[in-house]
Amino acid sequence: PTPSPAAVASAANAARGVPVANAAESVAESVADIARRSPWRTPSDAAWLPAPSSLSAAEGPALALGECVCFRHYRQPGDDTGYLRLLRGDRVQVTWTDGVPGGWVHCTSLADSGHGYVPQGILVVSPPPVRRAISLGEGLMTLAEFSAPADQDGYLTVRPGDELVAEHRTVDPSIWVYASRSRSAEGGQPVEKGWVPVCVLAP
Repeated sequence: PTPSPAAVASAANAARGVPVANAAESVAESVADIARRSPWRTPSDAAWLPAPSSLSAAEGPALALGECVCFRHYRQPGDDTGYLRLLRGDRVQVTWTDGVPGGWVHCTSLADSGHGYVPQGILVVSPPPVRRAISLGEGLMTLAEFSAPADQDGYLTVRPGDELVAEHRTVDPSIWVYASRSRSAEGGQPVEKGWVPVCVLAP
C-alpha cells in the first residue's frame, strides 16, 4: 500500500541513521538472482533488464543501497508529494530502504537529481553503465522494449530489433539518447523521433 505522509516523514528521519549490513553481499545476490530470471542473454545492459511486467514487487530480496535502474514506468499516486516519477531505463541512486522485500526506497535520479520515494518492485540492481559516447548519426540497435509514456511527449516506443539513428551526440556515460526511426521505407511515412533509454540498446 502507498505510505502515508506521516510514514514518509518517519522514513526520512530514519534514513539518517539506518545501517545497512552486508550491503555488498546483498547486491551480489540480487544481481545473480536477476541474471537467472532475465529473458536476455546478451552481454549488454539489456542482458539483465527485465521486461516491464516480468517481475512482481514481491520477488527477490530487499534492495540494498546503491545504483539501480527502473524497469517499469512509475507515477506518483494522485497529487501526493515526496514521490519520484520514473520511466523505464532511468538510473537512480538508492539512499534509503525499509529493508522489506516489496517495500519502499528513497532514491535520487542520476539524470536530473530529482529525489523521492518509489516502490522497490520497479527497480533492479544495475551493473555499471555502458561507458561510451554515442556519436551524431550513429546507427543503433535495440535489444529490449521501451514504451513511450502516454502522458508525456518526446519519447520513442521501440521493440527488440528496431534500428535507430542517433540525432544528437551523448556524453560518456549516458542514460538517454535522442534517436530517430523511419516508420516505413516505402509508404512515405514520417520519421519518428524521441528519447530512448540507452540501457535498451546494443553496446
